[in-house]
Amino acid sequence: KRRKGLHLWEFLLEVLDDDRYVPHLLYWVERSKGIFKIEKSQEVAKLWGRRKQRSHMTYEHMSRAMRHYYSSGIMRRIPGKRLMYQFGPRAFATSKTSS
Repeated sequence: KRRKGLHLWEFLLEVLDDDRYVPHLLYWVERSKGIFKIEKSQEVAKLWGRRKQRSHMTYEHMSRAMRHYYSSGIMRRIPGKRLMYQFGPRAFATSKTSS
């Protein structure tokens, strides 16, 4: 199976470990459980857009892509919390095998 490049969830994991962006753009709420919060959604979307060479990336587009991960168990939204998400066990298992 051919890989199309970096996935959004992999990008988010990468940015969460980068001191240039944490905590002002996004940060771990509870790293051991994979829970993180996006602080500046449009800025994170712009960063993702630059990485993917899509200059018109918005948070609306990015969040649509994130919703595709819900059914596959890679990520979920934390109910009742704005811009708070949790990586599922599948994200951590996949990231360890692909590195």
